[in-house]
Amino acid sequence: MNQAPAIPVATPSGRRTAAVLAMVGGTASFVFADAMMKLTSGQFPVGQSIFVRGLFGLALLQIFMLTRGAKVDWMQTFRSEQTTKRSLFEVGATFMYIASLRGLSLPVANAIIQSSPLLVTVAAALFLGERVSWRRGLGTFAGFIGVLMIVQPGSTPFSWSLILVFGAVLCSALRDIVTRGIAKVSTLQVVASATLATAAFGGLFSLAEQWQAPTTRDLMLWLFSSAFVLVGQALITFAVRSGDVSVVMPFRYTGLVWSLILGALIWHNMPNTLAVAGMMLIAAAGLFSLREKASNVTVGQHGTPVMEPAGAKPDVVR
Repeated sequence: MNQAPAIPVATPSGRRTAAVLAMVGGTASFVFADAMMKLTSGQFPVGQSIFVRGLFGLALLQIFMLTRGAKVDWMQTFRSEQTTKRSLFEVGATFMYIASLRGLSLPVANAIIQSSPLLVTVAAALFLGERVSWRRGLGTFAGFIGVLMIVQPGSTPFSWSLILVFGAVLCSALRDIVTRGIAKVSTLQVVASATLATAAFGGLFSLAEQWQAPTTRDLMLWLFSSAFVLVGQALITFAVRSGDVSVVMPFRYTGLVWSLILGALIWHNMPNTLAVAGMMLIAAAGLFSLREKASNVTVGQHGTPVMEPAGAKPDVVR
């Protein structure tokens, strides 16, 4: 497995365009994956849905590795403390986010999960001793104001779905913090470990559930959802490593647009004006506080690029 080349200071226009398109396509892939899970969320227990989708994901990942001649240590999840921690936080984020889709519209859930990178700023300052610039501090504060504009405390009952999506945000942030400490583990290995752990916990969780018999349509939705997750991870990884990070990262927030479109077309729901303004504020806050340089990236299952230390040696999924 070859180490990914360092991201150059500038890239040719054609390569930059390809990177931007990859970021847009990868972000859309994650939103489509979430939409497919939401289409089945009211019919099936959460554990069953995650377990079946995880099995499809493992099968697709294995096929991909066979075509590439790549090898992955499937037991790495249980032998590496850091990889295990990351996988557990990924499991928590996935479970709570998918469960929250039962009671939240896709645009609202997607917008709130987009605040995870802002929470990482706070966690890194508190637990890792990182210095936070005024730009990132102001962006983080504005982002949380945007979340309040979406949730609108007092105007609607505080439901379990809101608690779950905030739990997903917390797990995503902790996952990103742990990822920064993972060295010499390939991106493919990290993705495989998270996929295996998610499927395994979904299977265990489903033992306490009353399984429902899926139709062919349901199985296809789970299959395509898992495929969109893997495609999204590959595209966003390619985008961040192939283009100028300061150019491609802002296009991560196109996910808000995709979620608004799908929410309107499929479920005929649209957030109110204040909530839409909150989404725009979160996107603006994220853009304002973005780092301009990073060497490596791992992608979480909700499409959030996680910047790793320069010493990591990832295998590029592309």
